[in-house]
Amino acid sequence: MGGEAIVAIATMLDCLGKVFRQISAWCANVFILRVVSVAGKDHLTMVEQVFDTRQLMVSPKLAALPADVLAKIAPISLAGDQLLPLSPALAAIVPWAGLRRGTSVSVQSKRGIPGLGATSLSLALVAEATSQGSWAAIVGVPSCGLGAAVELGVAPERLAVIDQPEPAVWPAVVGALLGSFDLVVVAPPMRLRPADQRRLLSRARERGTVVVSSGADPIGTTDLGFTITRARWRGLGEGHGHLRSRDIELRVEGRREASRPRTVYLRLPGASGEVELIDDLEPIDLRDAGQTTPVSQNDVVSLPVRRRRAGKSKNRGTA
Repeated sequence: MGGEAIVAIATMLDCLGKVFRQISAWCANVFILRVVSVAGKDHLTMVEQVFDTRQLMVSPKLAALPADVLAKIAPISLAGDQLLPLSPALAAIVPWAGLRRGTSVSVQSKRGIPGLGATSLSLALVAEATSQGSWAAIVGVPSCGLGAAVELGVAPERLAVIDQPEPAVWPAVVGALLGSFDLVVVAPPMRLRPADQRRLLSRARERGTVVVSSGADPIGTTDLGFTITRARWRGLGEGHGHLRSRDIELRVEGRREASRPRTVYLRLPGASGEVELIDDLEPIDLRDAGQTTPVSQNDVVSLPVRRRRAGKSKNRGTA
């Protein structure tokens, strides 16, 4: 799908969204007028005050209204107070027990090492929201697999996977998607200019969209950051076996309530395919492979070795 087609589709969805919001606002105004016609002029003053101060001054006459009516004229919450749901394991490690609308989230692996689970964790962050009716888009994440996304709980009918746009139109494409989806997972192909970063974050806050930067430089200052520091696969023996699950060590930090860093351990994915919260990265038992000695916890990921260039090595031997 080309960049121009994506912009056109996203613009059309944005226009439809504006129409639906206008219709919703009109319906809300009609409902308020009906409440006023029944309750009287004093209650009109109270309802208007809700939109001005977001605080409902309950009078004796207003308190006498039915509970369902009071719920519908309750104060409107800001986008930052609205949460997108997370799976139980992820909700337990996030201060707000969900993803705040209009915020920026980053998912990275230590030193940029691939294969630690940054893509899987990004999919897990959007899984619960899509299963409950939210829409998500993934832009330019080549390591994303739809089969793995479904196993993690992502609703495929509410997920749009888009190829990496050209760098010249990348900010415009992502900006259009931010106005049409509840969650957008991105992997910027280059470091964005500060002006483009501010523009995209402002767009996300305005539309109440959660931006997830997966395995790349985050867009601007993130409100919540996940860094995978260690990972270990389970299920392989000496020359046989199959991968069953992966344990990761995760560092969570961010702004405001998440300013204090914490380290947690997750099974991503677990045996059932979902994310599980575990106590620690326990040593792997290879008794199935005929080896009873557990593997050391320090032997987790093989880091790339920097080789010397030809002609640069020095002869350290003695003559």
